[in-house]
Amino acid sequence: MNCVTEQTVEVADHVRSELQHSPYRALHNIAWEYREGVLTLRGRLPSYYLKQVAQTTVSRVAGVGRIVNEIRVEPPVRTG
Repeated sequence: MNCVTEQTVEVADHVRSELQHSPYRALHNIAWEYREGVLTLRGRLPSYYLKQVAQTTVSRVAGVGRIVNEIRVEPPVRTG
């Protein structure tokens, strides 16, 4: 049985808001999952700096006890 608590909904809303309002547009497309205090981040970013920024951005959300950062760093391919 999947029981979604009010706290889970509040944490999810706050995480979504933090990522969507980040001045770093690349963070707007990061996928994430929150379950029982653990927030897992997934997706691709062009630098390790942005990977760390994503983690720091959500680390201040109340209710997040642990972060699993599965974001892959894939620098943009240069053409030409």
